[in-house]
Amino acid sequence: MKPKFIKQQEYYKRRMERNGVESTVYAILKPLHSWNEGMTFPEICKKVNKLRDKRVGDSRIRHAISMHNRFGVIYGIYIKSDFGWIGEDKLKEKEWRYFVPKEQEDINREHTKLGHLKDIANLKEGNLTEYEYKTIPQEKQIEVLHNES
Repeated sequence: MKPKFIKQQEYYKRRMERNGVESTVYAILKPLHSWNEGMTFPEICKKVNKLRDKRVGDSRIRHAISMHNRFGVIYGIYIKSDFGWIGEDKLKEKEWRYFVPKEQEDINREHTKLGHLKDIANLKEGNLTEYEYKTIPQEKQIEVLHNES
C-alpha cells in the first residue's frame, strides 16, 4: 500500500498524460508570467470549458490548480494567485488573478505568503498541544471536584 502523497502524485501524472483538466489548465496558464497577463478564476473556467467542449466544475479546476502547485515541478509549473488593482488609475476595484511567476519579486512574495501559512500552522499546532496537555487535564480535575461535592 502506497502513502497518500505518492498516490496523489501518480494520479497527477496520469491526468497530465491522459490530457485531463490539469493539462488544459497547464496549457492556459503556462505562458502567463505577470499579474497583468494573469486570468481571474471565472476566465479560467470559461476557457477550460471552451477548450474541453464540455462543462467542468469549478471545484475540479481548483483541484487541478492545487495539484499543479504540489506536483507541477515535474512539468515546470507553479501557479500563483495574487490580488491587485484593475487598470492603471487604481480604481476602487481589485481582483484575484492566477499566473505563473517569473520575476523574483513575485517569487519572493509567494515565499513570504507560504511562510505566513507555516506560522499559522505552527500556531495552531501549539494551541492544540497546549489544549491537549494543559486545558483538558484541568477540566477533568474540576469535573472530579464537582462530582465529589
